[in-house]
Parts: sequence; C-alpha cells; structure tokens
Amino acid sequence: MKKPKLSIRILSVKDAEEYSKIASGAEIHRYVPFMEKSTVTSASEWILSMNTDNEKVLGVFDKRTKRMVGAISISTFENELTVDMLIGTKYQNKGYGTEALLSLIKFVKLSKNNSIKSLIFEVHKTNKKSLSLQSSIRSVLMRETKNYQIFSMPV
Repeated sequence: MKKPKLSIRILSVKDAEEYSKIASGAEIHRYVPFMEKSTVTSASEWILSMNTDNEKVLGVFDKRTKRMVGAISISTFENELTVDMLIGTKYQNKGYGTEALLSLIKFVKLSKNNSIKSLIFEVHKTNKKSLSLQSSIRSVLMRETKNYQIFSMPV
C-alpha cells in the first residue's frame, strides 16, 4: 500500500496567507472565473465564514514539506455533501487532487452518525483533469449548466 503524501485538516485564519497564494493562481481562475483574486484579508474572511456547522474549508498539505497544496470546501444540505476542490497550479498533475478526494470519500464513508448519502461535485466543462477524476471515482453526471457539469456519487 502506498504511503499517503498528504494530510487534510480544517483551516484556520492562521492559514489565510498560504491559502491566498494557492487561490490566486491563474490556472485556478481559468476554471473558477467568479472567484476573486484572493488577498490575505479576503482569505481570512472566507475561512471564518466557511467554518460553520454545515460548511468547512479544509487544507490539503504535503506531508513532507508541510506546505499547503490546495483546499477543499464542503457544504452539507440534507443528506448531500457538496465538494469543491482546488489544487495550487504548481501542485497540479501530481496526484494530490486524487489522493485528497479519495481520502475525503473514505472519511465520509467511515464517519459515525453520518447522514450523508451522496457527494456532489461541480466541475468546469474544460477542466479535463477534474473530469477524468470524476470518471475514475465513478461519479454520475446529473446535469449541466452553461460552464459546469454537476456529478453525484453515492456513499
């Protein structure tokens, strides 16, 4: 079994500077055009607003370097968990997204008192790597919007 190369934890305001660097990459804005350029202040505000009973923002960290390589935001509504993930530009295509997503799926499946029945993913139609990842985890296309495909995966 391959040793995990990342760890995932809930972000705090102390992580805002590192998050703002990851979230400001040009490649990120290519697929998430509505996301404003992240500053430390806006990142702090977003992290605080997301850490509620129904929402969390998780950092994805390289275990060896301890650096943040990405983030996952999760929101629960009834029995669905909506998952949005970004991986920093210089960390893309290195398996971090796949490992982070598989770790999150495993965590959800193993959680006690869990009412989550499905995971929901929204992927930009031109993001070939993320679309390929959806195929590899066997999520199912539910619907499409002008720019996005929305997938569901039962847990």
